Amino acid sequence: MRKNIIDNINSSVNNSTDHTENYEYMQDFQAMGTTIQLQFNAPKQEWKRIAEKSIRLIDNLEQVMSFYKIDSQISQLNNRAGKEWLSVSPELFFICTEAKRYARLTEGFFDITVAALTEIWQLYGKNEKIPPQSIIENRMKLTNYEGILIDEENKKIKLEKEGQKIDLGGIAKGYAANRVISLYRELGIKSGLVNLGGNVSLLGCHYNGKFWGVGLQNPNNLRGECLGVLLLENTSVVTSGDYERFFSESNKYYHHILDPFTGYPARGGLRSVIIVHQDSMLADVLSTAVFILGMNRGIELIKNFEDVEVIMITDNEIYLSSKIIKSFHLTENCFTVFQI
Repeated sequence: MRKNIIDNINSSVNNSTDHTENYEYMQDFQAMGTTIQLQFNAPKQEWKRIAEKSIRLIDNLEQVMSFYKIDSQISQLNNRAGKEWLSVSPELFFICTEAKRYARLTEGFFDITVAALTEIWQLYGKNEKIPPQSIIENRMKLTNYEGILIDEENKKIKLEKEGQKIDLGGIAKGYAANRVISLYRELGIKSGLVNLGGNVSLLGCHYNGKFWGVGLQNPNNLRGECLGVLLLENTSVVTSGDYERFFSESNKYYHHILDPFTGYPARGGLRSVIIVHQDSMLADVLSTAVFILGMNRGIELIKNFEDVEVIMITDNEIYLSSKIIKSFHLTENCFTVFQI
């Protein structure tokens, strides 16, 4: 797959007669369990180098952080839970350290050790069934971010209890987006975008000098149908919503974002939460935590962080923090808009 991507880039470059002017390049590929879009403005002779470096960066991060790859460092760490320490890469050490810090800052509503619960919900969810209460209670005993033991001096990590697991799904894409934007800067790009399926990071403004337009998914409609657009530059937009993976049983709706304190899908009353902030990793964390907390408690959490803007969406209402209102353009008239 990666060879085909690079071949396409080579073809585009070879067919071009003008390699000095900047042109917009776009490429989609599959990684980290989603479709990733690269977009940047650069001379055509630079396309191959920039795309290769970006794709390789994401592939390497996935190999370290994937919960589903049996040979990833995360899988190695989970398999050694309660038994022994693991020397890990600088990337994994950093993200686990930050995840534990954010868990404390969100009072545990963001917790990567919820993975033991997520695993059982995914297993039963394949058959659209709710896990037995006894299994949920047992898995909740393994959900405790303080059980992530960190050896700062030797750069080692250990999970305290056997059976404990961590899943970086709520933070890894934000970290990867930050890294891609940093790479763009290192390569001299002034206008670029990376979209990791719900995590959009923007460098500069669009190549035509206008703001980037980031569509916001309508949680009531099919994937790709938007309720509005944010016009932004030099920031990140991260969304958490209940419409990605779900099932219903006995007329009750069950989605994939679990509340660490109940063991069940969060019931905060929101359909989706969008966080806007320059740090995509922080935005990733907060979108999950605020979704679980719900509107009032989520607003209180946001106040603890500087320059964070939030959009909260219910079935027919949109709530926006004051500074993001001027950037938002409603396109779906069945929603009523309010300022927080």
